[in-house]
Amino acid sequence: MPSTEAPQLVLGLANVGDTSKDPMARYGTPEAVKQLFDAFFNRGYTSLDTARNYPPHAPCTAEPLIGSALKSYNENKPPFTISTKILHRGEHPHAREKIESNITESLTALQLPQVDIEYLHEPDRSTPFEETCEAMNKAYLEGKFRRFGLSNHSPEEIEEVVKICEEKGYVKPSVCQGHYNAIARAAEKDLVPVLRKYGIAFYAYRLFIPSTMIYLSDFLLMLISVHSPAAAGMFSGNYKTKTEVGNRYDTTLPIGQLYTRWYIRPSVISAVDAAVEIASKHGISGHAAALRWVAYHSVLDAKYGDAIVLGASKVEQLQQNMDIVEAGPLPEEVAEAYSGVFSQSTVLIHHDLSVVTNPHQRVIQATNTLDSLPVELKLCILQQLPNLQSIQVLTRASSKYFQTYTQFRSQVLYDLLLRQYNDEVDIPEAVVTMRSEGVIAENTHNRDKIIDLLDYRRRGAKECKTNFRADSFTAHEIMKMMKLHESAIYFMEDYAADLPAPSWWDHKSRKWTSPIVFSHTERARFFRAFYRFQTWCHIFGQPEYGRHFSSVSSSTSSSVGSSFSAGLEAPSENEWADRTFTLEQAWRLIWGTMPPWEIEEVGALLDYFMSKYIQVFQEITTALINGHRPGNSAEDDPVPSAALPDDSAPVGTLPLGTPIHMAYELRGDPWSLAITFRYSMIEIGPYFLYKILQQPYDDRHISVSNNMRSVFTTKLWEVTGINDEQKVPLLSPADRYERADIARHVNLLHVLERPNKSWIRHWAGEEGQLHPDLWLKNGVGHYGSYPTSNRREWKWGYVLWDDERLEEWNAVELSARI
Repeated sequence: MPSTEAPQLVLGLANVGDTSKDPMARYGTPEAVKQLFDAFFNRGYTSLDTARNYPPHAPCTAEPLIGSALKSYNENKPPFTISTKILHRGEHPHAREKIESNITESLTALQLPQVDIEYLHEPDRSTPFEETCEAMNKAYLEGKFRRFGLSNHSPEEIEEVVKICEEKGYVKPSVCQGHYNAIARAAEKDLVPVLRKYGIAFYAYRLFIPSTMIYLSDFLLMLISVHSPAAAGMFSGNYKTKTEVGNRYDTTLPIGQLYTRWYIRPSVISAVDAAVEIASKHGISGHAAALRWVAYHSVLDAKYGDAIVLGASKVEQLQQNMDIVEAGPLPEEVAEAYSGVFSQSTVLIHHDLSVVTNPHQRVIQATNTLDSLPVELKLCILQQLPNLQSIQVLTRASSKYFQTYTQFRSQVLYDLLLRQYNDEVDIPEAVVTMRSEGVIAENTHNRDKIIDLLDYRRRGAKECKTNFRADSFTAHEIMKMMKLHESAIYFMEDYAADLPAPSWWDHKSRKWTSPIVFSHTERARFFRAFYRFQTWCHIFGQPEYGRHFSSVSSSTSSSVGSSFSAGLEAPSENEWADRTFTLEQAWRLIWGTMPPWEIEEVGALLDYFMSKYIQVFQEITTALINGHRPGNSAEDDPVPSAALPDDSAPVGTLPLGTPIHMAYELRGDPWSLAITFRYSMIEIGPYFLYKILQQPYDDRHISVSNNMRSVFTTKLWEVTGINDEQKVPLLSPADRYERADIARHVNLLHVLERPNKSWIRHWAGEEGQLHPDLWLKNGVGHYGSYPTSNRREWKWGYVLWDDERLEEWNAVELSARI
C-alpha cells in the first residue's frame, strides 16, 4: 500500500564548487548558490546537505560558497538546517585530531557555529572505530553538531558503531545515507533492517562517486555509495544523450565511464523501457515515475524520519523535481511496473557484493568483479586509492590491476601525491627539495646547478607558470617526494602533540590543550618551513654519511655501518664557504628571498628539531652510561657483539665499541654529547632525523654514531651571522615588502603571504604599525640573528599560528608583556 506522506526532501549540494576544476560542478559562485537556495526555501523546504569532499573533483570548494550564500541573506535568512560530512581522504582520515580539524574547518567555511548532522562520509578502517566515536562525541558535547550520521557503512559496521557508542555513553548515529532507487534496492535486504533495529533514519541521496576508496575489501562499499534516487537518469533517458559535457554518462570522464558500465546493459535497458512505457500511458514521464516510486512506494517511510536527497544541475530541474514529489503516489499499474524493474534486470555490481559479510570472501568477489572493468576504469580506481598500502593490496590481489598500475605508474603515484599535498604544499618548493638531494655546495661543479635550483625555488609557480603533470617526474622522483612529505606530516603531528605551553600561559585559569589541531593555513606554513630547511641542508648543510665509514678515524670508531644506504661514499663536511659561494651569496640565494616572518617559521622548526636531537642523544647517553639497552633491538638484524654493551661490566663503564669521540664526552657530563653534536647533526636535515626516529634503538645508535663529525658549529649559524648590510636589500619575491606603506599593504595580502598578529606586535610594538625602515639597511637590524638565535617565541612557534588561534589564546597581548 503506498504511503500518503512523502519523506522529507533534502537539497543535495554535491555539484556546488569550483567549476573550473570540476566539470560536474554547476554552481560556482555565491550568487548562483543563493538562487538555488531561494528556489528550495520558497517551497517551504529547509534541509541542506553538503560535504568537505564536494564537489568530488574539486574538494573543499563547496562549503565556502555555501557559507557565503547563506551569509548574503543577512537579517532575512530563512529557517534552515545544513549537514556536512567529514573528509575521507589521506592517511587515517578519522583519527581523533583529523575529526576535530575537519569539523572546525567545515564550520569556519560555512560561517556557522553548528550543523544539523555531521556524517562520517565513508568508513575509515585504518583508525579504530572507538577513537572515531570518541572524537565525534567530543565534538557533539562541544555543540558543533546536533546529530551524528553515517554514510556508506556496511550493516555490520553500523552495528559495531552503535554498540561502541552504547557501551561508552557516546552520542549514537541517528541518520544513515545510502544508495537506493528502483534499480538498486539491495539495501532493502540487509541495510534497512539494521537501521530500523536501531532507530536510524535512512536518507537516500544522489552523489557522483566517492573520491576515496580504501582497501580492496572496501570496494563493495565504494560501489554501493554511488547514490541516485532517480536511478542515474535511466528512467529519464539521460543515458541516450551521452554527448553533453559533464553528463553523468559523459565517457570522457571516469565517472561517466563507470555509470555507463553499470547501467547501460541490455537487461537494465529492457526492464526500464518496459516500465517507462507503462508510465507514459498514464501521462507520467519515466523520470517522474522513478522519483514518485522512491517517495511513496519504496522502503522509505516518513514515520522513521527517512528522507530523499535531491540534486539538480539547474534551478529549473530542482523546481521540476519538487513538483514531481508533491504530485503524490503513482497509479497502481505504474507502481507495480517500477517495483518489478529490480527483479527483471540483471543484478548489478553493487548488488553482487553488498550481501557479502565475510571480509576474505568480499575481497575475492570484489577482485573477480573489478577485474572485468575496462582499463580506463581500473585506472580510475587506482587513482582514487588513499595511500600506497591500498595500491599494494589491490595490485597484489589482481594481476589485471598490477598491469594497469605498471602501465600508468607515474600517473597513479602523482595523483596520490597531490591528494596528500592537499593544496598545502607549494609544488616547486617540494620539487627543489627533492632534486637538491646530493647537490652539495662543496663540489664547485654544482655551482650553476645550485643557482638554477634556488632561482627556480625563488620564482616559484607564479612566475614560472609551470603546469606540473605526472610525466614531469619519474616514478622514483614522485616516490621521493612522497617520502619527504610523509616525514613532514610525521613532524607536524609530533609538533602538535608535544608543543609546550608558552611561558606566559596562565595554567591556573585555563588548561593548555594538546594535541593542537592545525588549520589548513597553519599546515601550509609548517610544510613551507620544513621544505625550505631541508633544501638548505641538502645544499649547504652536512651530508649524510653512508655505510662504509664514520666521520672519525676508523680505528677508534664503531665498525658497524649505517643502516641507511643513502649518503656519501667518502667523508665530507661540505666545506663550501669561500670555495663555491661566500657566506653573503649563500644568504642571498635562499634566505634573502624570504620576508623575515617566513625565516622565523624555519627558526621555530629549527628549535623543535634541536629538542628532538637532544632526546635522541639523551637516550643513547643514558643507555651507554647505565650499561644496557632499552630493549628495542631489531631481531632480524642483530648488532655485532663488539657494538653491544657488556652486561657484566659495572654501571658507568662504557661498552666496548663506543666511538672515542662519544666516550670522551661521556666521561665528563652525561648530557654533553647532545650539547656538543646537535648543531652539526641538525644540518644533515629533518629527513635524516625522521629516518633514525623510525629505527629500533640499536640501529638508531649506529646511524647517529656514524654521522657524528668534528663540526662544532653550523654553516647556517655562520651565514645568518653576517652583518645586516650584507643581507639587504631583499631579493624577489621578498623585495615587494620593501615599501613605505608596508603596514597597510600586508593587510591586503593573502593570509599565507602576510605575518600574523603576534609577529606584527612583536616587531611593531603596541602601535601595531610596521615601520617601512624595518627591512632597510639603516633599520633596527631585524635580521641580526636569523634563523639560529633560538628566540623565546620560537618555543611555542609564534609565527606559525593563525590570527584566530592567537586571539583565542590571547597570545597577542600576553606574549607582548613578557
